[in-house]
Amino acid sequence: MKFVVLFFFLMGLSNASQVPYKVHECKKDVKTFCKNVPLYKKVELHNCLTKNLNRISKLCRERVVKTTKTLKEKNKCYEDIQKLCPGDTKIKEMNTCLKKNEKKLSKLCLQQREEMRKKRKPCESDIKAFCATVKKGKGRLNKCLSKNEKKLSVACREAREKHLKKIVKKKPCYADVTKYCADVKPGKGAIHRCLEKNSSKLSDSCTKERKKVMAQRTALNPCYPDIISLCSEFTGDDKKVRKCLEKKMDNVSSTCRDRMSDIKKRRSSIQIACKEDEKKYCKNIPKKGNKMLKCLAQNISKLSTKCVDELKNK
Repeated sequence: MKFVVLFFFLMGLSNASQVPYKVHECKKDVKTFCKNVPLYKKVELHNCLTKNLNRISKLCRERVVKTTKTLKEKNKCYEDIQKLCPGDTKIKEMNTCLKKNEKKLSKLCLQQREEMRKKRKPCESDIKAFCATVKKGKGRLNKCLSKNEKKLSVACREAREKHLKKIVKKKPCYADVTKYCADVKPGKGAIHRCLEKNSSKLSDSCTKERKKVMAQRTALNPCYPDIISLCSEFTGDDKKVRKCLEKKMDNVSSTCRDRMSDIKKRRSSIQIACKEDEKKYCKNIPKKGNKMLKCLAQNISKLSTKCVDELKNK
């Protein structure tokens, strides 16, 4: 069974005050006997001082003995490490050693390792029970666990709820997408259309976020609400969106129509002002769409004053 020991935690060294070798009693001894060990590597420092137990000062020795006692109480694998991995001083080496000698480990050590594994992977047994045939990736495991939500263990449900809360803080509609649009393939506004269909069922946080995003994008582009309501399947393709809006012009809002009319006028004036520049620097570029504007922008330092002035007014 694959298992990586959280040795730093098991060794009871999560609190820096438990191994104060950087300061206080062992400060001088660390400089003398363990000068090549980085101060932040507490486990390695402890092992180094333990090896030099008869050479270090009395105060430091007492501290090391006391710490060793604490480690034995908190880490049920401590004796196994001393017995099976005596030459290993680095955490990675100890983890590898314990994994190789798993069959030789004491019952207490194995028990603690299993407890730690369950804490790290609270849904492992649930995945084996309900989603054993499901391939990992593209949210498939999450969908499977969601379908079997009521059957999941308490530990798995609690872990999923905790994880969900963290995600929802960053993505307020995540839970709603998982719940109502799990089978919807993302892209071309598909998720938006799915949420729109289920708008009456959405959470308050998702509804607020959607309104906020709508307001922000409408401020940048007055046609955004029309694109979403009339042409959402073409989002991401400006050319198709423009054609879609032109076809459905009778249903387009007045603000969007004004915007489209203004854009046409601006492009027409740019074409007139930059006619010679287009021939000179962008003769192989299509005149329709944004490619011509991009080409002119790339050659801005070479363009005529008339063309530059018109582009700046764009």
